[in-house]
Amino acid sequence: MSSPRVFYLLGTLAGLALLGVVVWTVLSGGAEQTVLAVESAPPRASAWLDGRFVGTTPLSLPNCPGGTHVLRLVRFGYAGAVQELNLRPGKTAVQVNLVELPGGMLTIKSAPPGADVAVDGEPRGQTPLTLKDLGAGGHPVRLTLVNYIDWTGFVEIQEDKVASLDVPLQSRTEAHFLEALKLNPKDAGSETELAHFNILRGEWQKAEDALADSLVLVATEPQSAQYMQRVLQEMDKIFQGGFKYDNVRRGREAVLGAVIRAVKACPQYVPYYGMALAFADQLALTDKARDILETGIIAFPNNQNWTIQAVNKRFGEGNPDRLLARLDALLKTNPQDFVARYQHIAVLRQKGQIDDAIADYNLVLPLSRNPAVTSRLLFDLGGLYERKTNFEKAAESYQQAGNVESGKKEKALIFYNLSRVLAKLKRADEALAAWEKAVALQDNEETACRWRIEWAQLLIDASRLEKARSVLGDVINISKDDRTLNQAKTLLQKMEKP
Repeated sequence: MSSPRVFYLLGTLAGLALLGVVVWTVLSGGAEQTVLAVESAPPRASAWLDGRFVGTTPLSLPNCPGGTHVLRLVRFGYAGAVQELNLRPGKTAVQVNLVELPGGMLTIKSAPPGADVAVDGEPRGQTPLTLKDLGAGGHPVRLTLVNYIDWTGFVEIQEDKVASLDVPLQSRTEAHFLEALKLNPKDAGSETELAHFNILRGEWQKAEDALADSLVLVATEPQSAQYMQRVLQEMDKIFQGGFKYDNVRRGREAVLGAVIRAVKACPQYVPYYGMALAFADQLALTDKARDILETGIIAFPNNQNWTIQAVNKRFGEGNPDRLLARLDALLKTNPQDFVARYQHIAVLRQKGQIDDAIADYNLVLPLSRNPAVTSRLLFDLGGLYERKTNFEKAAESYQQAGNVESGKKEKALIFYNLSRVLAKLKRADEALAAWEKAVALQDNEETACRWRIEWAQLLIDASRLEKARSVLGDVINISKDDRTLNQAKTLLQKMEKP
């Protein structure tokens, strides 16, 4: 049985429960939220609330704590904006007009063009591109293009000035070959493949650089004979347009430029001369042909086999008479053709027609424009005169060569030959003076000592014994060669005999 007191207690509890529900509804679910909405002009400004990054404008921040807060907006090219807020329940909307900083322009180019550009992390278009709305200060820039390595950099914009970027993008294929060359710098094959790649892209200077490096490696580093031959064939194929590329003339000039550079870097490597001269001839680049020939004349003062190879490459393999006929035809049209004239001399010497070769030397000498080349030509001519036992003319040529030559090593050899010829002419005083100059110029001590032996013998023959003893004494003090020392001692002993 329930008493009236029990019913009273249950009613009281029910009322309290109902009051709790009403209070909870008012204090929680029924309360209005505090929301902060921020917009900026222009948009995409970085927003910071009380020093904490909260997003980019426009943005809406629900459930913000009420009270006082500090809002900061930042955007490249605009002055930073700071605003103090007092947030209350409900929505607080803030509109901030950013003030643009004085700035300048930026022009961006890339090779190749068409790269996507992002500045300050925002897409801005494709190269070539001009941006006029960049604020003063630093801006990160990124360029991207399919099959090319991304480029990133930084540009400084100054007020009322134009900054520019000209970016050479690197192909991923090119990067592959360059990485291979880092691992093996002596790999001529990678250089050749890199050259082909650049030719197909029309990157002529890069192609020439790679071809030149490949040719130098072939000439200076161990390579198989088959590979060396392949490189030469490849050069011919490229020159003749065997690969499909635009601007064949420019491609041929790049090939010729590479071979000329290889000739100058490796002047003793004979195979490149014929190729270079033939290419220059096909392009009618007479000055370049002359440069190649002059390099060879300086590199091979006593050997003209390389010249014959060049003639055969120029006209195709043929007998000397056929080659002379071709050269005669050229010289008839242009007697001042230095290249053809010198090649004419080489073929005449090959045939043993020394008198005709001497006549040609006297025709080619006035055409020389390089003192070193003139010296070598006169030296060669002196040698031919010696073969004909015309020692007066030989001495004259050697003397002229000595007057023109500036190289110490070359000058020493010229005066050595001059002294021998003067001795044969019985011009003792001039011969002895030439011997002294030759020995003084000769840097190789053992060679100088051998020359001193010959000098001493001439002094003995001229009855200048004291000077001979002095010269032989120098040999004994300097030489480390047993044969030279024995020769010096033997001459001294002979001088002491009555």
